[in-house]
Amino acid sequence: LYGADPMDLVFSLRDADIDKAADEGRYELRKRYWTYALPQIQQAHSHRGSFGNVLPGTSNWCSGYFGIGGFCISCVANYNEAWVAFWLGSGDVAKNKRAFDLLFEHKDEIEQELENYDLSWSRADEYKASWISYTLKDVSITKEEDWPRMAKFHAEWSSKLADAMIPYLSDFGTDPAISEESAEKNRVLLQIASIAKDWAKSRTEQGTIVVDMLRCNRTFVRFRTPNMDKILPETVGTKSGWNTQNHYYYEIVNRTGKSCFMQLAFSSKEMPEEQLQLCDKINEFYPSKYNKPGWLWRTPFRTETVKIDNLDDGAGIFEKLDKCLEEIMEFEKELNSKLQLQ
Repeated sequence: LYGADPMDLVFSLRDADIDKAADEGRYELRKRYWTYALPQIQQAHSHRGSFGNVLPGTSNWCSGYFGIGGFCISCVANYNEAWVAFWLGSGDVAKNKRAFDLLFEHKDEIEQELENYDLSWSRADEYKASWISYTLKDVSITKEEDWPRMAKFHAEWSSKLADAMIPYLSDFGTDPAISEESAEKNRVLLQIASIAKDWAKSRTEQGTIVVDMLRCNRTFVRFRTPNMDKILPETVGTKSGWNTQNHYYYEIVNRTGKSCFMQLAFSSKEMPEEQLQLCDKINEFYPSKYNKPGWLWRTPFRTETVKIDNLDDGAGIFEKLDKCLEEIMEFEKELNSKLQLQ
């Protein structure tokens, strides 16, 4: 197994009912589905052209490439589910595992960028390849009434996974090189993150905020404020989703390379019951976009988005970040007032 390309094996094993179906017509069924779904998938990837030359085939999967040899994004249509895999399957095993480990280092920010959906991370040391995937349950390629959901899922999530992960792999683009557009975006994002970290360190020195440099990365610069520390203080012996004793952060969110904003994020992992109840109360005042039962993350507040159009104007960017911090101070003042009235 280790030396083999596991793509066919893995994609087939996930199709639990495939042996129960008659072989006759199976390939035609797949070809009809891909004929239906591929235009939507190609449209979702029109900015990078990953599936541009793909034709409807008879396999239960199809793959699009993005400029790194052996790496691809694969859509899979099975008898019992549909899924999408970000596939790291070059002939160089060490390269595949190194790329997986790099992406896994940024697991939290990748999943937050994907609106806090939990992905399946498979390093698969017994195989040559590694992969990261997301699954749509309770659909079947045998039911044409499921095709609209499946095609929308394949188009949306193959693009989301590619957009979230490709920028981290710019150093792997050697055969052939990663697109200049992706490399440039990564450079800009790193530069903005550096400026945001410098701003957070300077405001920490002033005593306005407390930056946590260990929890800062390219996408998120995380800090706390004295007032929110009083509302949600650290709880000794617990570990939040950030592996900290505090269960909130303000985050400078840097995704586009053209703008950023600040948001308040809560993590419910190992949060004491008293704080969970308080977060529910805050959510009544400021309903979070992510508010499903058994929530793991909430973002009840965010500032206005500020444009970043001149990376050489550090003072100007600092000024814009200060305006976002002023919004946070006003939010906290309002929140204190509402909580005191309860």
